[in-house]
Amino acid sequence: MFNHAVEDGHIVANPTFRRWRRNRTDTAESQHAARFLTREEVGQLLTTCKEYLPRVYPFVSLLVKTGLRWGEGIALQWDDIDWQNRAVTVKRILYEGRLGTPKNGKVRRVDLSLHLVDVLKGLLLERKKEALKKGWGEIPPWIFVSRAGTETPVLRLPKSA
Repeated sequence: MFNHAVEDGHIVANPTFRRWRRNRTDTAESQHAARFLTREEVGQLLTTCKEYLPRVYPFVSLLVKTGLRWGEGIALQWDDIDWQNRAVTVKRILYEGRLGTPKNGKVRRVDLSLHLVDVLKGLLLERKKEALKKGWGEIPPWIFVSRAGTETPVLRLPKSA
């Protein structure tokens, strides 16, 4: 709008020009560079989860091995997994307690490793046993559920700061 006003001669200069212009050195210094886990750190994280938090291990393994976002992983349902082609379709996210579309608004397909398929098949088997034991009637559609089998995820998203 201001650029059009300048072009039309209504004002001399765009008063917001300096505000929106980013200085590359200022931006780089003010933002923290992303730090990813090393291969050794990933191994240690998965080993620790498997040993001390076995209920969380499949979820952490899924995130680490696929690069899915937290809310994408929590919002997965069993029908989203293509077992034959070893892939998962990301159709929805859970953010601040609400289901929505993925960040860019597009559905995407993510490949699964053989190990991750085995982990998820193991979780499905456990979920079937749990459903029988607790009398749920059928397994919940959500992959990651509460101990009661409700659609409330095992892990909640942290509130945005």
